[in-house]
Amino acid sequence: MIVKTPSLVREYQYVSMRDPALDNEVEDFSERMDRFRDTGDLKHLPLKNGQDPVVWTLGHIRGRAKEHMRLYMHKTALDDGQVSGVACVDACKLALQGVENLTYDTGKKVELDHHRDPKTGFRCLTDDCVNELYEIDEMFVLEIGMIALGAMVTPKK
Repeated sequence: MIVKTPSLVREYQYVSMRDPALDNEVEDFSERMDRFRDTGDLKHLPLKNGQDPVVWTLGHIRGRAKEHMRLYMHKTALDDGQVSGVACVDACKLALQGVENLTYDTGKKVELDHHRDPKTGFRCLTDDCVNELYEIDEMFVLEIGMIALGAMVTPKK
């Protein structure tokens, strides 16, 4: 899967197609989502009245981290060649830089916690932070990991 981002260098924003704030019944839903992905501009999102989506800010996995992820993806690939869940989790840990409009059931805003991984030296989310995201919705972690992995692929012209 190749994920197109507005920039190959700068951080980019992602909104899940599963986000309940999205109005997927509008006639031009797909076109508006494509415009958002092309530009990163939230004004293109087809939103329900008065609702704000969860906006994930991701950084590109580059350099040594990219090589690490390529090797890890190969090492942990499923029997059918599909990307494993553990590779998605690691990609999420490396790529996820911020989140807006995500709260716990208590209403408290979710804040991300980063550290320097002692094994790899890469800046990434802490395990506790990933576990908290998993408790809110495990699909967040897997989906963001897949997006981050897809953005690692440079499209051929």
